[in-house]
Amino acid sequence: FTGLAAQVVDIGSQFTGLAARIVSSVAVFEVLHGEGGGECHKSLVEQERIRARLHAAFSAEMVAGVLREDEFKVLADAAIRDLSSASTGQVGLRDFLDASASEESVEPRDMVGFFDRDRRRSVLERLFTDSRLQRSVRGARADGDSDSKAQPPEAWTSVPPGGGK
Repeated sequence: FTGLAAQVVDIGSQFTGLAARIVSSVAVFEVLHGEGGGECHKSLVEQERIRARLHAAFSAEMVAGVLREDEFKVLADAAIRDLSSASTGQVGLRDFLDASASEESVEPRDMVGFFDRDRRRSVLERLFTDSRLQRSVRGARADGDSDSKAQPPEAWTSVPPGGGK
């Protein structure tokens, strides 16, 4: 357990991994909704589509007799209820992304805040942020044009093995 006590945190790698998982989650949401791209952020996924995917995911346990149909129903109902922010049981993209990133070290709102030009940085953030990532964020702030918001910083897209300090 000593490795857990002294973990090295690399924000650039955390952002890269989170971005990849967000992209994957959006793709999965589009498949669940039955829509390929476009306006999926305005869409909702029906309960039964989620229930069917959960049923497929737990089918081995059901065949083995570990999970009975009535137990699965309780499991699926709880998952859908907790996944949905609405009382309808339908799941929106934001609900799905929040659940997908629920165990991340860096949450999507933290990632967005990091690149927010108007947010004031704390002393600890300035002290512990990787220098390459800091330069990229400062460069994007200095540019101030609309294109710099859309382009990921160089340190975010090319973090070398071992962290890049």
